[in-house]
Amino acid sequence: MYQPRKQVRIQSEASHSIVCRDLLFCCVMVYLLGKVKKDKRSESGCRGMREEHWKTRMSRRKFLKKGILGTAMASVSSVLAGSYGFTKERFWVEINEIKLALPRLPKEYKGLKLAHFSDLHMGFFYEPQHFSREMEKINHFKPDIICFTGDLVDNELDHMDETVELLRKLHAPLGKFAVLGNHDYYRDDELVAAHLTKAGFQVLRNQHAVVRRGSDVLYMLGVEDMTMSTPDIVRAAEGVPLDGCKILLSHAPNFALETLEHKIDLQLSGHSHGGQVRLPLIGHLVLPPNADRFPDGLQRVQETQMMVYTTRGLGTTHLPVRFYCRPELTFFTFIH
Repeated sequence: MYQPRKQVRIQSEASHSIVCRDLLFCCVMVYLLGKVKKDKRSESGCRGMREEHWKTRMSRRKFLKKGILGTAMASVSSVLAGSYGFTKERFWVEINEIKLALPRLPKEYKGLKLAHFSDLHMGFFYEPQHFSREMEKINHFKPDIICFTGDLVDNELDHMDETVELLRKLHAPLGKFAVLGNHDYYRDDELVAAHLTKAGFQVLRNQHAVVRRGSDVLYMLGVEDMTMSTPDIVRAAEGVPLDGCKILLSHAPNFALETLEHKIDLQLSGHSHGGQVRLPLIGHLVLPPNADRFPDGLQRVQETQMMVYTTRGLGTTHLPVRFYCRPELTFFTFIH
């Protein structure tokens, strides 16, 4: 059973990881700035040597020595950054607890707790034992609703029996809901949906579900993935009152821009991984298609009341590395 560790220990571990990451980044920057400064000195020196008819020149041996040293430093920096991103940060899960007011939220749902996670990419350097502790954290939050926004697998259906058992242990009295991501289609979307259903999730494929508490109603909508299928918000919202409170699950964040006429209160998405690798002052280096408008965190959609939350997810894809982009679990508490 998951037990929260003492705050002092948590802060100590977090501080140690932050120091390691920032020190590594500073070392790389110092090397690069030193190289630029050295190049400028070399250029200035070359002008001086030309003026003095090359009275002083760097020996071939000295030139080769500096070149080898510079290459070695760059290689070591790259190895250290990759090692940190592979062994440390991609398992350093951040828990984001958010209190959010939804204008159309019924009074009965004040204090509703919703847990959101995404993008396990199970089998790509991520296995059931990695998710086991996150499962315990989700249950410790005691959510009323749990939402998963796609990419259960990467390219193969690895570890599915163990994964289903862990997902089945997630508890939410008002329901567990899911949509599929682009990677779920790469292998077999029907089979992935069947595994999620077996684990107790209601997979919303251009569909909606009605969640009741007392006399009040909340609508959970879900659409297919933008990249590999055809999301249909009209079909998903069929029969849902326009003024009803609606939470939409869409793997692709950008789909929010196609829902404006349907008065969605909150869209939950994944897919972006937050860029997976980010740099200070620069941000993400690469984003997948259909994720660039809402790449990370909570954002308002244009001038509407609709909000989009894009999680950075738990797993990785293409490269098993995270840098300045921690994986996350998101815990919402809705206030009226």
